[in-house]
Amino acid sequence: MKRITALVLAAVMVISLGACAAKAAPEPETAAAETVEPFTQAASQAAVETAAPEIAETKQETVAESKAEAEQTETAAAQEVIASEKPVLLHPLIISDAQVAQYPDNMTAYRLDWGKLSLREDEQAAYPALVAALERMGEKVKTNVLADIDKFLETIKESKENGRTDNPELCNETKVIAVRSDSNFFSARTDTFVNYGGAHPGALIGAYNYDTKTGRQLLLSDIICDSDKLIAFIKEDLLKNHQKEEFFDLEKDLAKYKCDAAESKADDTERSFTWLLKYDGIQIIFNQYDIAPYAAGMQFVDIKFAEHPELFKKGIELIPDYYVVQTEDTRDDAGYRTVIHDVKTKAGDFVWKLKYMDDDECAYFIYPAGSDAKIAEIPGGEAQHNEAVEADHPAEGLNCSQRRLVTEQVVDPYDFTTTAYDRKAGKQVTRRYTLDDSGIPVEVK
Repeated sequence: MKRITALVLAAVMVISLGACAAKAAPEPETAAAETVEPFTQAASQAAVETAAPEIAETKQETVAESKAEAEQTETAAAQEVIASEKPVLLHPLIISDAQVAQYPDNMTAYRLDWGKLSLREDEQAAYPALVAALERMGEKVKTNVLADIDKFLETIKESKENGRTDNPELCNETKVIAVRSDSNFFSARTDTFVNYGGAHPGALIGAYNYDTKTGRQLLLSDIICDSDKLIAFIKEDLLKNHQKEEFFDLEKDLAKYKCDAAESKADDTERSFTWLLKYDGIQIIFNQYDIAPYAAGMQFVDIKFAEHPELFKKGIELIPDYYVVQTEDTRDDAGYRTVIHDVKTKAGDFVWKLKYMDDDECAYFIYPAGSDAKIAEIPGGEAQHNEAVEADHPAEGLNCSQRRLVTEQVVDPYDFTTTAYDRKAGKQVTRRYTLDDSGIPVEVK
C-alpha cells in the first residue's frame, strides 16, 4: 500500500513541476503550453500505468477484505447474544378448569377441560409482563375450548333426531404445562384431545414461548442463526426416522415453514412452526395432517444446544443449576394417573413418578435416571386446592357444573410441597421438602 501511495505522489509531483515550468516561461505562452502539456500527460500516463497493476491488486484486496468483514458482521449478527445471565428457576402455577354437562339421567353429554399458567405469588411482582402474557394465553386457550360447545350441542341434537341412545361422551380436554420456566425464558405446551363424535378423535399440541422479562412471544428466528440449515436438519432427521412415502410432499411442505412467521396464512402459502424451548434444546412439532396423514400421527424433531451450537444464538444454552420437567401424564386401564418428571439436581439426574393409588392417596416414587431401582418414596402429591365456580356457558336442557383446580407445578426440587391425606387426622396435610447432598428429598420441619 505504501509503494502505491509513493507512485501516486510521484505522478502528482511530475504534474506539479510541469505546471511550474509553464509559469516560468511567459513568452511564448502558447509554445510553452505546447511543450509542457505533452510532457505532463506522458509523465502522468506513465506513472498511472506503472501503478495500475498495484492499484488493481489493492482494489481486489480491499473488496475481499470488505466482503470478509461483511460476512463477519453478518455472522456476528446471527450469533448475537440472546441471553447473558445464568437464569434462576421460576415456579409456575397451573389453574385448571373443568366443566361437565350432563343429561337429566346424569349421563355425561360433554366434558371440557382447559387451563392457564401463572407464577407463584412471590414472583408475580418481579415479572409482570410475563404474568400478563400468560393471562392472554390462558384466555386464548379458554376461548378455543368453549367454542366447541356449539359443536357438541349440534351433535347431541342430531343424535336425538336420529334416535341414538349410545351417545358418545364428547370432549375437549386441553392440558397446559410449563416445559421451561426461568428468569430468561418461559415455554408452555398445550395438549388437546377432542372427540366430536366422528370417525376418530383428534389430538393437537400447541406451544407458546416467551421472553420472561419482556413477556414478548418469541419467534423461532429470535433464537436460530440460519433458517436454511435448520430446515435442512429437520428434513434429514425426519427422513432418518420415517419413510419418505409416509409424508404428503415433504420438500414442498417444509418450504412453506418460515422461522419469522408468527402464524400460518389462511391460504397455506406460509406456515409458522410449532416449537418448544426446552432446557437442553428445542423441539419442533408437526401435528396430525401438517406434513403426513392421520395414520402417521405426529412427528417430533429434537435439536440439542450442545450438539448443534452453530444453529443457535449465544446465551440460549444458559440454564438453571437444577430443574424439573414433566414428561408424561398418563392413566392406566383402571383409570389411575401417573405423572412422570425428569429431575436435574446438583447431585445428578433422577426420575420422579407421581402415582395416584386412589382418590385420596398418592406418592412420589424416586429413581436414578436410567434405573428401575427405587431409592425413595414420598407420600403425597401436588400441592393443590379446589375452587367451585359458576359454569361459564350452561347448556340448555343440560345440567352443567364447573370446578377449578389450582396446582403448584413441581419445578423446584430444593423447595417443593406435597399434599397428602392423613387418615389419623382425617384431613389433607401439606409438607415441605428440600434435597440432601445425595439428591434425596427430606422433609423440612
